[in-house]
Amino acid sequence: MKHGFRKTIACGLLSLLSLMLLCWPTLHYGYDVSDSINCLVTTGQHSTQYAVGYGDAAFANVRLGMTREKVLQLLGEPLKRYEVYWPDYGWSYAQPASSSGHYHLRDIRFSQDGKVTDVFKVFYFD
Repeated sequence: MKHGFRKTIACGLLSLLSLMLLCWPTLHYGYDVSDSINCLVTTGQHSTQYAVGYGDAAFANVRLGMTREKVLQLLGEPLKRYEVYWPDYGWSYAQPASSSGHYHLRDIRFSQDGKVTDVFKVFYFD
């Protein structure tokens, strides 16, 4: 009887630890289930270079409709500015720091009048 109880406790603890591991990227980064799984699957194969002055707490304060100037005050200069439809369409605050291509993507897109239209905080799985 004792052996069965110990086995049940061990299985329960293992299940709890597995659940905690799966939840970590969701709780730490705010990722959805898919991004969390991709992040865990590539652990040790991804590293991210962030812009000087970047912080997740500051990035979480970026809001739709915010001006470029306010974003600069909050986060500083991005690693890269890119054009798609107009100049300064998007700013990247993170990029892969390894050849795997997997990284914690942090991008912001702006309207033509310089207001935030999209904020991306995802795990990029290449």
